[in-house]
Amino acid sequence: MTIKISGLTLLSVSEVAYIINVTEVSVRNYIKHGSLRAQKITGRWLISENDFIDFIQRMEKAAA
Repeated sequence: MTIKISGLTLLSVSEVAYIINVTEVSVRNYIKHGSLRAQKITGRWLISENDFIDFIQRMEKAAA
């Protein structure tokens, strides 16, 4: 469920997992290890669109 607050788009763990084709556990591990920035809001991890884009760019660089 994508959330928009004051022009900021926030993605859920499940959305990020779906987009990058990994499990939700993998996304939570990225968060836990600091690879993916996220905020815990009302008990749920939410990832800003900008932080997600930064994460993807870092992953692509590492793979190159």
